[in-house]
Amino acid sequence: SALVEEERKARSHELHERRNAVKARQEMNERMEDRERARRDIVLQAQGDLSESDEKRLKQKVVATNLQSHLKSRETDHEKQVVSEYEAAFRKIKESTGVSDVNEVIQKVLTQEQTHANLVKSTKDAQSRIEALVEERCRAKANLED
Repeated sequence: SALVEEERKARSHELHERRNAVKARQEMNERMEDRERARRDIVLQAQGDLSESDEKRLKQKVVATNLQSHLKSRETDHEKQVVSEYEAAFRKIKESTGVSDVNEVIQKVLTQEQTHANLVKSTKDAQSRIEALVEERCRAKANLED
């Protein structure tokens, strides 16, 4: 039983040493891979190429730039359309009012209400005058018949 215990300890110790050796080899392999990757990056940079991470960042920037460019183009097209609609509306206003200056158009719009009120008053005055003249004519006619 003491012999079995001693063998078990020896196997356990040997197993522990082998695990440590495997772990050390794995760490060494990882360091070698890191060095190889760094060496490849240095060689690629010396050749003018980008590392994988730099290339990925560059691709992301290109995609983002293309997307922004497309959005700006759509915005610009929309703004051009709006300006074109305003210009068409202003041409119609110019044709109907006979005024080409923006300030004059604004002034016409502002005085339009007053002009309308004056026309309504003139219409009422004219209507009253017509009614008065019709009554006067009827009286004159009645006087002639008498």
